[in-house]
Amino acid sequence: MTEYRVVHIDNDRAFLDRSVTTLQRRPSLDVIGETSPQAGLQRLRENHGTDCLVAEFELGEMNGLELLDQVRETHPDVPFILFTGTGSEELASRAISAGVTDYLSKHDGAEQFELLANRIRNYVERYRTQQSLERENRRNKYALRAVSDVVWERDPETGKVHVSEGFSELTGYSLDDRSLSFEWWIDRIHPDDRDRIRSNFQTQLTAGQQTFSGEYRFRRADGSYIVVEDDGYVISDTDGEPRKMIGAIRDITARQERKQELERYQRVIDAVAAGVFVLNEAGEFDLVNQRLASLTGYDREELLGAPVSRIVHEDSRGEVESLHEQITPNEASALEWRLLSARGESAPAESRVTGLGDEYGSGTVWAVADMSQREQRERELQRQNERLDQFATIVSHDLRNPLSVAKGFTEMAQDTGETEHLDRVMTALDRMEAITADVLELARQGETITNPASVSLVGCCENCWEIVDTKDAHLRIECETGVRITADADRLQQLFENLVRNAIEHGGDDVTVRVGTIENRFYVEDDGVGIGESDRDDIFEAGYSTAAQGTGFGLNIVRQIATAHGWQIAVAESTSGGARFELTGVELTE
Repeated sequence: MTEYRVVHIDNDRAFLDRSVTTLQRRPSLDVIGETSPQAGLQRLRENHGTDCLVAEFELGEMNGLELLDQVRETHPDVPFILFTGTGSEELASRAISAGVTDYLSKHDGAEQFELLANRIRNYVERYRTQQSLERENRRNKYALRAVSDVVWERDPETGKVHVSEGFSELTGYSLDDRSLSFEWWIDRIHPDDRDRIRSNFQTQLTAGQQTFSGEYRFRRADGSYIVVEDDGYVISDTDGEPRKMIGAIRDITARQERKQELERYQRVIDAVAAGVFVLNEAGEFDLVNQRLASLTGYDREELLGAPVSRIVHEDSRGEVESLHEQITPNEASALEWRLLSARGESAPAESRVTGLGDEYGSGTVWAVADMSQREQRERELQRQNERLDQFATIVSHDLRNPLSVAKGFTEMAQDTGETEHLDRVMTALDRMEAITADVLELARQGETITNPASVSLVGCCENCWEIVDTKDAHLRIECETGVRITADADRLQQLFENLVRNAIEHGGDDVTVRVGTIENRFYVEDDGVGIGESDRDDIFEAGYSTAAQGTGFGLNIVRQIATAHGWQIAVAESTSGGARFELTGVELTE
């Protein structure tokens, strides 16, 4: 419990003892009695924690008002209650004019001490509050000497605003204007910020909030605006009523301009087609553009402050970190590395890296180009080169034999005049035509399917059967007539044509071909001689054939058509012992 320390001076010993004893019974009162005014002054000087002084007017060597004068020399604010039996309106008027805190008349009865105790408590509370405010003000003044902020103080009742000495230098207004009004201040806030700041100030007073903070533009004396950051505090009395508001403003114009510059820079790099990021000295993201966020699959906020290793595949981390650490300011370098996405997928990347070093710190700037398309083009070029090598082999080898045959029998026909040799020439030419057609079809199958459509599976099979020379073969459709497949119609028909020709070439003129579907796959099978297990790994290779008149390209074309669609093809034995080709990964609908 808080104690109130009181010095009570009265030259009537009996009354003094009674008063001290009665007051001491009240909670929190600690009273010391003295009959001499000099002894009382000595107590006041020795006990720096004295909260209140109570004195009689008639004290012998001096009166109570003379005692008050001496007390005020050393304790100008301590509560002084004149508690006297010499009561008159004249004395009361003199006492109040002299500056006593209160004037009470002695009378019979214990209630006079109850009244005195209550007055002591009330005046001491006010005194302590005032002392606390003064101590706080002194601390603020000392703090002002150590900071560049401008401190202000506002009286909520009068609206008066007082500012510290730095106000003139900050705003350009003369020192004579330092005692200002709240409305004067509000009027100099930018119109776009004014209502918001006025509302914030008013909320502090009405909602009982102790602290507030805000940024706004303040008009200087020359008409220009500065951006200030304003932090404040509301000081309330014991009843919770605001007594004053104090705060400090600081000029953040340079910081705001730097922020706006960074925002403009961010907008510029967001418009760049390449991914861009800035690493600080520790190798953490300070800036990330939207393109890089799109390349990696991360939100920009997820990357800011994170280490660069988050987007670098483990195979490239050593190179990336080494370049970041070793590159010097304004030096530029290039690096090919592997980007790691939020999904854990790796992609090739190429970067132009520049070293940083200025007043804002050191680090590196990275411009990132996604090289996935280049890598894909390189793979396609490699496949194309492989096909060209394959075509060169075909032209130099597979066409050489029928060409030699045709040449030889032509010479024989010329030498002998026997035209039956020309029949062999025509057979060789037919063979060359078939090989040439297959080679051209094989070249076409290197293309990827880009615009598939919904195609009738049964209709495509029937069209194929009409085009191919099926001799005495039979076709059986073992699926619903409404089944449709997502595919390129022309190339799907070419797939069926090659599988049907393969069945007739190896199964005979009267072979039966069956076509059906099972879940997400379809099959083409026959009842011919089948394909031995030892041959199944080789039959899709270009030029491989077990038929005397086969070109060896039909099944290779089938596989390439399937691959172009994103399907997989496998060979097995059919239920009747023939060959069964099954394609999976297809999209079937009804």
